Amino acid sequence: MPTTRIKAFKSPDPRLPHETRSNFLQKLDPWFVGFAHFFKENATQGVDRPKRTRKEGLVEKGSRSQSVKLPPAPVLPGWPRTVGEMLGLLAGSGDSRFAEAIGAIQERIPPETLAMDLNQVLPNLVSLLKYQATVPDLRSREMRGDRSAGLKVVETADIYNRWMHEQLPRGGVRFKTNACHNLLMLFGLTGGLDRLSSRELADFFDKFCSCGQTHTLEVLRRLRWKLMGAMERGREATDSIVAGSP
Repeated sequence: MPTTRIKAFKSPDPRLPHETRSNFLQKLDPWFVGFAHFFKENATQGVDRPKRTRKEGLVEKGSRSQSVKLPPAPVLPGWPRTVGEMLGLLAGSGDSRFAEAIGAIQERIPPETLAMDLNQVLPNLVSLLKYQATVPDLRSREMRGDRSAGLKVVETADIYNRWMHEQLPRGGVRFKTNACHNLLMLFGLTGGLDRLSSRELADFFDKFCSCGQTHTLEVLRRLRWKLMGAMERGREATDSIVAGSP
């Protein structure tokens, strides 16, 4: 994905080349390790491919091609209405590693969350990837007089509506941070990345990140801390809204 920063979250050589890598895989859930392999193989696919080719949805697996059941366009019938319906559709995507990861995530999500409307959930994903903050948190800050938070709410809604109607810019949405890093970290917080030391976290990203560069320990540690804090503030803001509703 495009970024407004040069070589975001990268450093030329933050660790000595003779240092051995840590055995971080044993601390991660197996489903997430499989997802991380899948993510690395597919994170950059489709960016420069023609739209018609992308919609064919074929995943190469060894010498075989496997059909992927992609969600329909949001403006067409059949688009999932709830979180549970979306996860169920993704679980049948055709790649066993991805399906296993989605299944593990489904088991960890409360029933009330699975029943939530996607129109409430997907904008949060957009705002987390772009601003590292949830929509409820942004709205709470806006109500306290933070005008920049209000602008981010408007921009998040614009991106989400353009995506829903397949009207995003051809060059994609620009992010101040590395959206692939954010997405991998968000998935990983449910799969064991919160249990890794800073060194192990950097080793994980060196191995599984699609950028193929060596990563900075402190920057990734701050990213993890920031995303965990963003999700916690989002939960607190949501609870506050629910508590204040009639």
